[in-house]
Amino acid sequence: MGDNNRRNEDFFTAAVLGAGALFGAYQVYKRYSSTDNASNNSNQTHSQSDWRDINEVQFYNRSHMNRVISNQNECKQAVKELRQACKEYPVLGLDCEWNNDSNGRRKVALLQLATQKGLCFLFRLCKIGYISEELKRILADPNIRKAGVGVETDMQYLLIDYQADGAGAVDLREMAEICDVPLPHNLASLAKQSLGIIMDKELQVSDWEADVLTENQIKYAANDARVAIELYKVYDY
Repeated sequence: MGDNNRRNEDFFTAAVLGAGALFGAYQVYKRYSSTDNASNNSNQTHSQSDWRDINEVQFYNRSHMNRVISNQNECKQAVKELRQACKEYPVLGLDCEWNNDSNGRRKVALLQLATQKGLCFLFRLCKIGYISEELKRILADPNIRKAGVGVETDMQYLLIDYQADGAGAVDLREMAEICDVPLPHNLASLAKQSLGIIMDKELQVSDWEADVLTENQIKYAANDARVAIELYKVYDY
């Protein structure tokens, strides 16, 4: 009777170990097969025949999704909406605009933050004069990623100009390199290759400290941040 019990225990132990091994093998297979699939999807690029002008794509041409923030009251509401958006998807597209003069770079005039649904807030720092504590907390939150090309440089300028610490920076150039996207890795090139859209960069050198921004400036600036988060979603796997 004791031998039968021992044999039953041995059989049970072997069965458990065997099941564990099979489960472990399945997990390894699942991990690597899903990684390969994601990598293959991320490495896809759009050929020139697929390119469309950004002005022809509805997602980038919804004026009601561009919010220009020029005072503290507007800033408070914007931060609340950004916080809410980041609860659903903790990533923001980030970009900055500034003027240059004979002495070099002037202070950052405009900070753009775009959510995954395409809503973009354009903070006119040259008009507000500072970055609020609520907005600083978002910029400094490491759990909210900020995606952009050269985003660490933008964050450095925000620190120098407005004493706003930044965290959670994700440089799209590094993501593109991991995904084997061909050079060059500037924003316009990545947008062509990975989103199939052509961006017009002429307004980059326009007057970002103007009393009133033109509709074209607003759309241009918002789309820089909007493209950034769309690229992040393509490369993230």
